[in-house]
Amino acid sequence: PRPVAPAVVMSFETTAPTRRHFTLAAIVMTLIAVYGSLLPLEPKAVPFDKAVQQFQQVPYLSLNIYRRADLIANGILFVPLGFLWLAAIDVDRRSIVTGWQAVPVIAAGLALLIVLLEFAQIWFPPRTVSQNDMLAEAGGSVVGMLIWLTVGRMVVSWLRRMWQPSAAVLLPRR
Repeated sequence: PRPVAPAVVMSFETTAPTRRHFTLAAIVMTLIAVYGSLLPLEPKAVPFDKAVQQFQQVPYLSLNIYRRADLIANGILFVPLGFLWLAAIDVDRRSIVTGWQAVPVIAAGLALLIVLLEFAQIWFPPRTVSQNDMLAEAGGSVVGMLIWLTVGRMVVSWLRRMWQPSAAVLLPRR
């Protein structure tokens, strides 16, 4: 007969969602944002120097009903990015200070992504490159980070309780 291995108790802090889950979700959401920002994927030839010149003169567009809807969509697209990237850094940290310290780093990274996406749209007509889009996306990123900072840890706790049959899971030791 095979001996039975003693059980190892894992606390719910090590169950999903973990830093890896949030990192994977952030990467997937970033790829979705890139894909969605470049649709339709029909590039046109634009010399790089002309693209730079065009980007230096990015307009701030007047907002008609269609532009407002596009602006809201751009903002909403970046809310989960702010939330997920900050969660990937802050989840399971003991101090709330870690999240606040990570905000400038995440904000800078997302700002770079926003600028690069808007710049890349020059090669993907009929995409519209505008300051409005960049501001909406930056605003969405900030909202996502604020959501994480205010309720993120509570949401993780709630999810872990929902996914657990009890406060601890017994797993066989290897």
